[in-house]
Amino acid sequence: MKLFVGISLILFLLFAFWYIPTSTAKESSPSDRIIVKFRSSSFKQKENLIKSFGLSKFENLKLKDTVLLQVPKKRSAEFISGFSKNSLVEYAEKDELAFALEVPNDIYYSNQWGLNKIQAPGGWDVSHGTASVKIAIADMGIDGGHPDLGAKFFEVASKYIWSEQLLAEPF
Repeated sequence: MKLFVGISLILFLLFAFWYIPTSTAKESSPSDRIIVKFRSSSFKQKENLIKSFGLSKFENLKLKDTVLLQVPKKRSAEFISGFSKNSLVEYAEKDELAFALEVPNDIYYSNQWGLNKIQAPGGWDVSHGTASVKIAIADMGIDGGHPDLGAKFFEVASKYIWSEQLLAEPF
C-alpha cells in the first residue's frame, strides 16, 4: 500500500510540474508600467497631468513625488516621451526589473588582482559577511591606521603585533 501511495504521489508531482505554464504574468499582462518623478507641484497639478494622458494613478512610490503608472502595452515609450516633455516632470522611465550587483567601494580594488582570480566579486552578490567573524592575520606589514582595519584589531593583536620589541626583531 505504501508503495502504491509513493508511486501515485511521484506521478502526481511529475504530472503537475509538466503542466506549469511557462509564461510569466508580466508577459500576459495587457499593460506596461512607467515611473514618473514629479518636480515640486501640487497634488491637483499632478493628478490633472496624469488624467490628461487618460491614465489614473497606479501606485505611490516611497520616493517623494514619484508614482507608478499603468499604461497600455507597447505604448510605454509614447507616454514616457509625453511626460518627459512636461515641466512638472523631473523624469519618466519604464518600470523594469533590476538586479543589484554589488561592487566594492575600495579605491584600491583594481590593484588587488587576487580577488578576481578567486572570483570574489560573485560572492558580494550573495553575502556581505558579518562583523562577528573573527580572523587572524599573521603579517608584520599590516597598516594599523588603514580605515578598514584600524578599529578592528583585538587588544591581544595590538599588544604583540605593534610592540616595538617585536617589530625590531630580525626575521
